[in-house]
Amino acid sequence: MKINFIDVEPPMFSSFTVGQKPDFNIVKETKTITVEINSITKTRISTSFKIKECSMGINWEMDGYKQFEDNSFSFLDYERKKSHYFVKSKKQNFERYKEYVSEVLIKLLTGFNVELDELNVRLINHNAF
Repeated sequence: MKINFIDVEPPMFSSFTVGQKPDFNIVKETKTITVEINSITKTRISTSFKIKECSMGINWEMDGYKQFEDNSFSFLDYERKKSHYFVKSKKQNFERYKEYVSEVLIKLLTGFNVELDELNVRLINHNAF
């Protein structure tokens, strides 16, 4: 799959619906998905995808990348949550981050049986890089 990154300015405000399920038919039709990048700390980067009113974190453990594992508790579903934040460094710069996002998105879309030749990724960088 060919992945094209499009840098997008952060919106003045955004919203999402809690518990909303992702509609991957929209991704199939538009061949576009939005990825939001946020700083958790100076070096830890959180990644989430957004489709319409659905927003979900995709801080998954991926081989070949330095990541920070964070264990937390979700009061929404009363479950423990494990996040693997991308660690920003000289070796893991913005270009390396894009490679990481590409691998995560391929894994995400494959898991939902979405097959595309090309995907446009709208990157919204909230001052993380």
